[in-house]
Amino acid sequence: MSAEKTSFYIPLSIIFVLLVSPNIQHSLGGDTLSWCQSLTGDQTLVSKEGHFELGFFSPGNSKKYYIGIWYKKVSPQTVIWVANREVPISNTSSAELKMTENGNLALSSSRLVWSTKSTSYPANSTVAVILDTGNLVLRNKSNSSAIIWQSFDHPTDTWVPGGGVGMNKITGEYQSLISWKNFEDPSPGPFIYTIDPSGLNQFLLQWNGIETYWSSGVWNGHAYSGIPGMDQSPYFVSNFTDNNERKQCTLTFNMKDAYTRGMLDSSGQAKQWLWTNDSQKWAVVGSQPADPCDIYSVCGTFWPLRQQQQKHFALAPKVFEPVSFYRMEPE
Repeated sequence: MSAEKTSFYIPLSIIFVLLVSPNIQHSLGGDTLSWCQSLTGDQTLVSKEGHFELGFFSPGNSKKYYIGIWYKKVSPQTVIWVANREVPISNTSSAELKMTENGNLALSSSRLVWSTKSTSYPANSTVAVILDTGNLVLRNKSNSSAIIWQSFDHPTDTWVPGGGVGMNKITGEYQSLISWKNFEDPSPGPFIYTIDPSGLNQFLLQWNGIETYWSSGVWNGHAYSGIPGMDQSPYFVSNFTDNNERKQCTLTFNMKDAYTRGMLDSSGQAKQWLWTNDSQKWAVVGSQPADPCDIYSVCGTFWPLRQQQQKHFALAPKVFEPVSFYRMEPE
């Protein structure tokens, strides 16, 4: 007796859509990029537990493409880091992210677009890994604790738990947040969130890196004096480190089934966002300046703002919504 055969028919049109759709991204099959591997087109790397994804993206309706890191389980796509924010590429068909012969990670598209630019290492001695913290690290292939370069040392407009904002005392480099120009253009905007270069243990919001329009107040051992209530939440714990290597602020996040991120938006306001599995959406739980009158000279004459700067802050009462720091109910 012959065995019956069952045939399955999949329309060619469906196969075509699955293969070429620009909105469908395909994992390269792990969290690591090694020698002789490359990331192209819609291929991605996904962190071990599936929290973060790295690949090419195009913000909003933009026709420009960037290498970035975003939350894998959050919709809509929320980007926390951009590699080539100043040098976008026009398409991904000819672009590739790969390990170079000198052990660095590089993005090229007929020319070099971006690179980790660390010390040279022998070929096949390093790997790039996307971690479940959202940190992209370049590390020794045979020693995972030997970090050569990491994206946490080069933030864009966002920081997440595990990362820090401050400065490296050894290299002199600052880990500052710089706003996007707008929601479709991640190139550096006019606003920066940085540690006070004068040496005070506080953070500043500046316009064009020149004019300070808000300060956190000095760290008093458990909070910043200018941010009332920031030490009253059990879910968000700020830590300030000042040692021989670094001076920085980090955040410990104590909530299950949730994500949080600090972001300096294109209006010049620093916001703390919260996403939970239950809500399935982002909510603002803290913002600075929390009130338009916290901005120097908006409600008084602390010092005169220059005419060009006033154009940005004239709309402050409309743009800035007062939000108490780490307020837990959604907007």
